[in-house]
This record gives sequence, C-alpha cells and structure tokens, in this order.
Amino acid sequence: MPYERINVQLAVKLGVGDAIPPALLAKPTTAQLNAMANMTWLQIIREMIRRFKNYSENINAGKENEELTTLAKRHKCDHDLDPHPNCVEEDI
Repeated sequence: MPYERINVQLAVKLGVGDAIPPALLAKPTTAQLNAMANMTWLQIIREMIRRFKNYSENINAGKENEELTTLAKRHKCDHDLDPHPNCVEEDI
C-alpha cells in the first residue's frame, strides 16, 4: 500500500525578542482565503510549507557543524513492498 509522506526540516531565524518574521504572522487576504476554499487540505498544507520554507535558512551555514534546515520533501512511497517499485520524492 502506498503512503504519502512529508518530510520537513525548516528553521526560521527569530528576530529581536524571539520575534517570528512579520510576513509569517500576517493574516491571509480575502483573495487568499477564497483561493484556499478551492484547495484540498493537502494542497493547503503544501502551500503553507512552501511559504515557511521561503523564510528558512540553514543553521550555521558554511560551517563544519552546518545543519540542513531548509528541507521540505514530499515522498510517495511503497516501503511496505519489496522492492520499492514506486518511490517518488520531490521538493515542496
């Protein structure tokens, strides 16, 4: 049986006073809400991940102890089957 798997490893740098970037705290516009009314929950989740990913950065970028924290991938997998005939991975 195939699975829809979402792997997310994102980090957003906090501002003064541990503030989240203002763009991530903004409320959706009426047009955005209307557009979401025609989307599935999965499409909405992917769009939210993409938006958050736009503000993500790797921790300790360029250093020996760099952490890859800008990763968001969708993975359709058949890991319960041997071999894994239909595994497909793509960026979100």
